[in-house]
Order: sequence, then structure tokens, then C-alpha cells
Amino acid sequence: MTNEEFRECLDRYGSDLERWPDGQRGVGRAFADTVPGRRELDAARAFDALLAETSSVPEPLGLRERILANVRSEGRPMDLVSWLFAPLWRPAALAVAPLALGFTVGFTYPETDSLEEAVAVIAFTEIEEAVDPDSDGEF
Repeated sequence: MTNEEFRECLDRYGSDLERWPDGQRGVGRAFADTVPGRRELDAARAFDALLAETSSVPEPLGLRERILANVRSEGRPMDLVSWLFAPLWRPAALAVAPLALGFTVGFTYPETDSLEEAVAVIAFTEIEEAVDPDSDGEF
């Protein structure tokens, strides 16, 4: 077993050689008796100990109260106002708001006869202003 293979087995199966598969366990023990193997095994055990120390994560503030409030409210039906303002709809409202704004602007903007005409007016106005900055924009 090479050092890379031993390190890969440590990453895959952990630093407890008893939990390794039967085919890898004997070879892993033999490699762990060498100097590089012992160094890798010690580093993996130190890392596992560090993970064990930091595995306790505190619960978010108010999580227990929110869960219990949801459990208590399971028995009663949700009214229409609560359903409309439920957190489920907030992302949908945020997604629909720009779409509604686009439709509103599109329908209230004055119509032109054609898109080409509007583009031509804008383009020629910019050209005229570039050629004669003192012009009033009329042709």
C-alpha cells in the first residue's frame, strides 16, 4: 500500500482501522506500522478528535418555540389572511413583482407605429446632435 492509498482509505473509512473493510484492514495495519503510515494515522486521529469536539452545534434562537407553535396550530384550520401572508408566498411575490412592473410600464408607455420608426428617430436624433450640438433636435 502506498502513502496515497493509505491516505485515501483514511479519508474514506476513517482513522479507526477496525471499521475498514476486511480486504483493506490487514494491509492498512501493516502500513500503519511504518513511519509515514503512523504519521498519517496520527494526523487522521487528531482530525477526528477535532471534529468530535466541534460537532455540537447550538440550535438557532427561537427554533424550539417556532416548532412548538407550528405543532399547536396543526389542529386548527388556517384562515385566508394567514394563508395569503404565509412565508411560502413571499418568494413567489418577489418573483412576480418585476414581471408585473414590466407589464405596467409596457402598457402605459405611448405606442409608436413601429419599432423601426422609434429606433430611427432615436438614432438620427443622436447623429444630428453629434453633428450640430446647437440644433434643437428637429430636422
